[in-house]
Amino acid sequence: MGVAVSGWPLARAVSRLGQLGVVSGTALAVVLARRLQLGDPGGELRFALSHFPFPEMANRVLADFFIPNGKAADAPFKLTAMPTLQPRPGLVELTVVANFVEVFLAKEGHGGQVGINYLEKIQLPTLASLFGAMLAGVDYVLMGAGIPRAIPGVLDLFACGKPAQLRVDVEGALPGEEHVTTFDPQAFCRGAAPQLQRPRFLGIVSSATLAIALAKGFGVLWIAVWATAALANILQRAFRVNMYDRATAYVVAGLATGGGLQMGWSAFAALTVSDQGAGASFWTAAILAVVGALACLAAYYVVSSVYQGAIYRLVNLPLALISFLVFSVWPASARALYGWFFQLF
Repeated sequence: MGVAVSGWPLARAVSRLGQLGVVSGTALAVVLARRLQLGDPGGELRFALSHFPFPEMANRVLADFFIPNGKAADAPFKLTAMPTLQPRPGLVELTVVANFVEVFLAKEGHGGQVGINYLEKIQLPTLASLFGAMLAGVDYVLMGAGIPRAIPGVLDLFACGKPAQLRVDVEGALPGEEHVTTFDPQAFCRGAAPQLQRPRFLGIVSSATLAIALAKGFGVLWIAVWATAALANILQRAFRVNMYDRATAYVVAGLATGGGLQMGWSAFAALTVSDQGAGASFWTAAILAVVGALACLAAYYVVSSVYQGAIYRLVNLPLALISFLVFSVWPASARALYGWFFQLF
């Protein structure tokens, strides 16, 4: 959802009618700063700030940006700092406060439910934004524009007052190089962090996103299959492992290599479907699971294009489906076995 596409007045009106009112969480730090510089004519922002649980932070935001009666029409806005991996404390405070204000005003005066929408691709302010919305008691967090696989875990940690980190995609990063942002509720609160309501999470994922992820995965699978086959052929020739000299070793090596590739795809499909279906309804999750199983069947034919023997086919097909089921139920095992490889792409 774009910047201020849905503000607290619209979300409040929708929520009062018994539906889920959703505010846009995109760039709320900038939105709050500019609204305060316009003078906050109705006083709603200052009302919300007066309810922020850490008054000294709210006062600093007012001191930095509030202009009584608003700035002159031809005067430029005072700019906010740009978010970075190590943001300035003032920007962190402003981000938390801004998200609190938007959700607080949307929930004010009624008992309906309110959600906040973020974009997965705008990663740097996400953690502080989530904490601010949770301080205001947000009921739902919605996120699209990517695969928000880490957000449910972050919500769990923040609800318990524990620190969380979020991986940030960096253009030009080296393979295996990881960049993260962190947020510690206790450090922010300068003491014990409050126990917060854990909002429900709804991942907004289109079929196109799933298709692109699977298509990319199939490209990597083809490369992996032929690369391992070429390497295996070199090693088998070097050690004379073949059907005539060492038949058992030849078959076992093929089963291990083909099975490893097949399980790797099942792990990828299970994690992808799990990320796509986070917060989805039962039937949506069921449909995604069927798509994942069909993708495993397609991968079976890719692997079988190289490992063509009857015994390979007999083993790899049930292995594909069973491992997909296991990894879907226990995704931590998929990450433990193959996560290092998936991070390379």
